[in-house]
Amino acid sequence: WYLIRVDKPSLLAAELQVPARLDLQLYVVDPGKANQKKNFELLRINEGEVGEPETLVNCALQPGPNYLRVEGAWKHVDGKYVRDFFSLDDTYALVVNLRSDEGREEREPNATAEQASEIKVGQAVRGYIHPRADVDFYRLDLSGQQGPRNTVIELQGIPKLDVALAMLGPERDDQGRLKTWATVNRGKGEQAERLNKELMPGVYHIKVWATPRRESNSSDQYLLTVTQP
Repeated sequence: WYLIRVDKPSLLAAELQVPARLDLQLYVVDPGKANQKKNFELLRINEGEVGEPETLVNCALQPGPNYLRVEGAWKHVDGKYVRDFFSLDDTYALVVNLRSDEGREEREPNATAEQASEIKVGQAVRGYIHPRADVDFYRLDLSGQQGPRNTVIELQGIPKLDVALAMLGPERDDQGRLKTWATVNRGKGEQAERLNKELMPGVYHIKVWATPRRESNSSDQYLLTVTQP
């Protein structure tokens, strides 16, 4: 366990450097659930295989105490999942970086509409597609505008990674899921994806992900903008 204490909203990046014979995983613990044995994590990163690093980006930390946890990854042995990676000779290294949350980057976790990062008209927000199968949701609140407005959502892509863009309307289906109004996935790599819609006052959501879903990039960021020309 590691304690990180911050005095203002911050974004955490971390890398867990793993010895050659170990497979480890990294957790960011929800401060309110630190004493729970299950479902205590804000984020869990377990991307690498034996000897490979684990990388975490853009995790939002609130003022006060925050916790990281490092432990052995699960492996399947004789029909059971066990966590028995250990070494008395090799040490891992945990490298962390903190920066102030200025509202110009996504805030992980944001994999559901309920966890969505905020974005406003005229704002540009950067984000990562990481770890694999990452999905980023953004909440666009237009409830205060007067009447319909033409709204342009543009996603500037990532080198060597194809990204997709979708807009979800305020309505929900029979299962309570937000309805997708439009999806674009025509560009390649850094090429931009663009949606142009006339939107009434209301709350909308924007979804960003990689295609194929198992791809990721922890080094380069996409750029998401919303304008009303």
